Amino acid sequence: MHLIQYHDIAFRKRVKEEYDRSEDILVGPELTESSVAAAVRMKKGFETETHAHNNEEQIFIVLKGKGELTIEDETKEIEGGMAVYIPRKAQHRILAVSDELVYIYISIWPEKKPENMKPKIYREGRVLNIKYETV
Repeated sequence: MHLIQYHDIAFRKRVKEEYDRSEDILVGPELTESSVAAAVRMKKGFETETHAHNNEEQIFIVLKGKGELTIEDETKEIEGGMAVYIPRKAQHRILAVSDELVYIYISIWPEKKPENMKPKIYREGRVLNIKYETV
C-alpha cells in the first residue's frame, strides 16, 4: 500500500523561494501500470509552455490558489476545489494568477504506459521539473 499526505510532500519543506515552479512525485511510474501522479507548485506569474502529450491523458486537481488554464483555444479560470480533464494531443498551458497555485496532476496512458519509465529531475533556472523517461 502506498499512502502519502499532501502536507508531507517534499516541496513544502524544500522549495520556499528557490523555484518559480516545482514538482514532486506522489505516485511514481514504478508503482503503476498506466498512470503517475505529481504535485505542482507555481508562483504568481509563472506560465508553462504550450504543449501536448501524444500518448497520455491528464487530470488536474487544483488544491490551492487560482490560475488560467488554456486547452486548445479555450481559456478558463481555475481555482482550489476544481478538477480538469486534458485529452491526449490537446495543446495546453497553465498560468498562476494568485500568489501560489498548487495542483495535482495525474497522467494516464490508456494503452498502458511505456516500459521501464523512470522519473528524472531537471533544474532549469528557477524551474524544477520532473520528466518521465524510458531507460
